[in-house]
Amino acid sequence: MRKKIKKKKGYTLIEVVAGLAMFAIVSSVIMNMILDVNKYNAENKNQFDTSSMSRAFNEAIKNKRPKDNPYPTTWNGATSNVDGPKKTYYIGFNTIDDLNDSIKTKLLNKNFIDDNGKKEETDTTYTIRKIEGSETDKVEELSKKSYANKYKYGIKITVQKKDVEKVYLFDTDTIDVRGGLTIVTTRKFAISSIA
Repeated sequence: MRKKIKKKKGYTLIEVVAGLAMFAIVSSVIMNMILDVNKYNAENKNQFDTSSMSRAFNEAIKNKRPKDNPYPTTWNGATSNVDGPKKTYYIGFNTIDDLNDSIKTKLLNKNFIDDNGKKEETDTTYTIRKIEGSETDKVEELSKKSYANKYKYGIKITVQKKDVEKVYLFDTDTIDVRGGLTIVTTRKFAISSIA
């Protein structure tokens, strides 16, 4: 009697190579998706952070009404019914508390900056300086300066007193300096100049 020889079923070399190739393609697609999600999350976090810092500046300035603590006279115009000169400042800081301190003790202090010259205040927690016309106007470029790049956030503030409208007009650009992404949050707002 003859015995039947059973053939063992298995995979051929071609099938193994094809399977590995499909696994590699699917893995690379999944890895690209994960990297895209991480990049998107980092951009959203930086956008949220800069928006929060911009909003914090807005609130800190609004809480300092002229009646309680007059804004610096250097923000005013020379004569009545004439818009004041635009003043631009840069603040480098790490936290909201640092930003609030720089606003309360320096930016809104009439002894901090006068028209006779540029004054810079550097603290371990923040730096604040007046930006002259010869310096760059873009906050991304300002944040690369040696006085600014050691801080996490940067904010460029332009303020002008509008006498006809009786307001101070603020234009701010905030950036996450160390985030590595050029995300700028821009805000414009006005505050009454009437005490």
